[in-house]
Amino acid sequence: MHADLTEAFELLLEAPERSETLARAVLARGDDPGARLLLSAARRLQGDHLTAAMEAGKVAVAHPNWAGAQFEVALALNGQRNYRGALERLAIVERLGGVPGLWRAAGDAHWALGDKARADQAYMRHVDSH
Repeated sequence: MHADLTEAFELLLEAPERSETLARAVLARGDDPGARLLLSAARRLQGDHLTAAMEAGKVAVAHPNWAGAQFEVALALNGQRNYRGALERLAIVERLGGVPGLWRAAGDAHWALGDKARADQAYMRHVDSH
């Protein structure tokens, strides 16, 4: 892994702007799906859910069996308030074996749609998965 990509990952939650800069530096040297996914996450964490969905979508199309890419698309769709679209992606993530946070994101989407029973079920699965 590129040193820039490692640093971008480490800084993602505390400094998404710096993480974005580092991911873009890696992408300037050639396409890298990990860097593109980090760029997506960094944009999402800065509130740019549209760009996040587009960047993650590129990775998800190129790597349809990568649960992490599908999950990042789902998170961006949740951020865009496209909860049904997010739930469709989360179903794909589950079929691919899941990722940490899957059930919390599903609970958030169900809650936003007003389906409290399914939200509660998803949140309980999230708690049980730890």
